[in-house]
Amino acid sequence: MTSLTDLEISLLTNAAALPNGSLLPMQGLTDLSDVPSAIDHLIELGLAAAFPVRAKADAYRVDGRKKLGATITAEGRATLSTLSQPTVAAAGKPTKAAQVVDLLARDAGATIAELTAATGWLPHTTRAALCGLRKKGHAIVTGKRDDVTCYSIGQAA
Repeated sequence: MTSLTDLEISLLTNAAALPNGSLLPMQGLTDLSDVPSAIDHLIELGLAAAFPVRAKADAYRVDGRKKLGATITAEGRATLSTLSQPTVAAAGKPTKAAQVVDLLARDAGATIAELTAATGWLPHTTRAALCGLRKKGHAIVTGKRDDVTCYSIGQAA
């Protein structure tokens, strides 16, 4: 599978949470400069599809009077679910903190984007949770996967 940037994963996560599946508008997105190229990349991969929109806020591209929006595809939803599949505890639905620990315990660990997709947290909240796990005695190890910082969990200190 092609690796996705944090922005691309955030766009897909946002779209998957909306009833219409639109990638935009996206709450908390302040730097819009990389959005058009990120959405174009998702469209090239078949994870999103372009469609005409009326509102400028829903558009990622405006060309004269033509405004294009984008929506997540079934393949995009499937890809997103593979990124955010936590292992389910036998005792029932795990807490978000348990999901984070499960994702960190995978052989490949987890990126911030994968953790935010699984929990619905913002990146700064996710990083705070990692700090909390460190305070509880877990060894959080950082590494790189496809030039993206990846976190994994070691044995309790």
